[in-house]
Amino acid sequence: MASSAGGKESESKSSSSSSSFGSWSFSSMMGFSSTSQPQSEKEKKAAEERKKQAAVAAAIAKAKKQPSRITQLREGYESLVCAVIRPPRSRYSMEDLGPVRLRLDSGVEMKRTDFELANYQGLQLKCSMWSPLASSSSGSSGRGESSGLRPRSAVVYLHGNSSCRVDATRTGVLETVGPLGCTCLVALDLSGSGLSGGEYVTLGWHEQHDVATVLRHLKRQGFEKVSLWGRSMGAVSAMMFAQSPLFEDVRPAQLVLDSPFASFPMLVDDLIKKGAIKVPRIAIKTVLSMVRSSVKKRTGADIYKIEPLKDCPASEMPALFITADRDEMIPTDHGSALNLAWGGPSLQVTFRGGHNTPRPPHIYDAAGTFLRAVLDHPGSTAEAHPVAPAGPSASGRVREQARAREAVVQAFKTIESDLCGGSGGPGGGGSSDLPPGWLSAVDPETGDTYYYDTATHQTTWFRPRKPSSQHMGQPG
Repeated sequence: MASSAGGKESESKSSSSSSSFGSWSFSSMMGFSSTSQPQSEKEKKAAEERKKQAAVAAAIAKAKKQPSRITQLREGYESLVCAVIRPPRSRYSMEDLGPVRLRLDSGVEMKRTDFELANYQGLQLKCSMWSPLASSSSGSSGRGESSGLRPRSAVVYLHGNSSCRVDATRTGVLETVGPLGCTCLVALDLSGSGLSGGEYVTLGWHEQHDVATVLRHLKRQGFEKVSLWGRSMGAVSAMMFAQSPLFEDVRPAQLVLDSPFASFPMLVDDLIKKGAIKVPRIAIKTVLSMVRSSVKKRTGADIYKIEPLKDCPASEMPALFITADRDEMIPTDHGSALNLAWGGPSLQVTFRGGHNTPRPPHIYDAAGTFLRAVLDHPGSTAEAHPVAPAGPSASGRVREQARAREAVVQAFKTIESDLCGGSGGPGGGGSSDLPPGWLSAVDPETGDTYYYDTATHQTTWFRPRKPSSQHMGQPG
């Protein structure tokens, strides 16, 4: 067995050696290396084929990542049209507005009345009014009926293009307006937004008429002064309303303008430069012309004429411009341009954040100081009606206007002092100038000032206007 195995092993080696030799001999005779030429050519061709296939696959992938000019035009056009007239619509239930009666952080009790108005297009506008509790509401007329102190002024809040009247309660707006005294807060869903009628929004074009509908209603109800507080689209709507000759019978007393744009064409150009709207540079004019035509056909609004900056020099009512230093939608430059061009008293305040960043407490403090300066003053900063013949009453009215303007100037100085840290940094209000029983402190995380009631140990972001409960009954 061993011999047989050894023979097999020997046979195997011999066979292997013979095979190897034969191969070498054939290759030598043909002048080839140990690898045959036909096999090498096949490998080369296969490698080249793989490279070609990889190159084709890469080109296809690149083409998919970089859409064609036509695709870019179509996508840019559609995204811009939707951004203008049909952004996501805010849906909510009435419970989201909060309780009908509520007590604010400041201790003021408010009561909400919901009512509806029809705008000039016949669309229903859903509205809410929060009145100081001393003025209970009757029916659904949207008028605070007096049971003690009758509200004589109102602040109308105007929301942004993807929002609704709920913003008035979810932000610090209601907490700011409530402590102003005999002042109601009115918030509405602009047409095309929230629960109001309408399919589209128009960035102020039709919304300015909604504002007129509400202010004329408030005027019929006997309100003496009405101020406007708008955010983004709402701020532009407020400016367009205040600047239009169509509404001279219901001029607002003042404007709080949070993140307005100066001009729609300017805004679109800014968004394209930042890459927020994907449109080939060479086709911008074509796309904008298409968008303008499409929006006008669907809504009747000419978006290229939404340029509140042009009418700023003729605007006389006082205005407070609020801007975010990192606004990704409406650059701070827009607010700066509007503030510089404004014809009446104006001030710009800027906070750290973006377009949708919750506004810090010192911004609401500034708005409250500004609103109080106008609504608490008996005079008006600008003539809202045709000037009466010269005489004693006319001269008295001029003096009143001068005093009212001085009150606004003083309010702006207070705001600037607070923002510069003269009264405790952002949010203002050092403890020395607070009502009795209150102290202020700075939140280490945000740098904003908050207030502390030494009697109840309650804290609030909003500057107190009345003594704490411990001091309410004590003589001053």
